[in-house]
Amino acid sequence: MNAQSVIGVALNAALCGAVRAEMPTLSLVLAACVACSALGLGLCALGSKKGGAYLIIAGAVPFVPLGLIAVLGARKVLDAMAVAEFEARRAGRE
Repeated sequence: MNAQSVIGVALNAALCGAVRAEMPTLSLVLAACVACSALGLGLCALGSKKGGAYLIIAGAVPFVPLGLIAVLGARKVLDAMAVAEFEARRAGRE
């Protein structure tokens, strides 16, 4: 989990709150997406980074373009995991 993911999910939640009075039905759909992203943040914090990152991405997609902040943060988590896995495999071969 990184700060970019947390900030992105927080901004998505703020947008959902701002829309609540104007469009209550849309707000419910967006709230479900924020809940999905928040669950992903929790999974990342608890150690299931891959599944959590995918949940963050899935929950942030409806918020495009604002959701791209969270998507890029989750992508950084996945990239860091791929680099660590590659380094572990490379170290095992030497």
